[in-house]
Amino acid sequence: MFDDEKNKEILQPITEEELLGVMKAFKKDKCLGLDGWTIEFYIHLFDTIKSGLLGMVEASRISSSIHHITSST
Repeated sequence: MFDDEKNKEILQPITEEELLGVMKAFKKDKCLGLDGWTIEFYIHLFDTIKSGLLGMVEASRISSSIHHITSST
C-alpha cells in the first residue's frame, strides 16, 4: 500500500544515478534491441546520451506510455 511519502517519491523525476543503476543491473553482453548494441555500449556513452535518455524515460513516465518505436524491439 502506498502512503503519502511513497506517492511523493514515485512522482519525482528519474535521476541520472537511478537510470545508470538500472542500466548497470541489466545482464551483460546482451543486446537491448535489433541494432546489436550491448548495454555496455550505452553505459560507456552514458555521459553523452544521458540527457536524451532521461528525457525519453521521463516522457514515458509522465505519459504512462512507451512510444511505439521504443517498444517495437
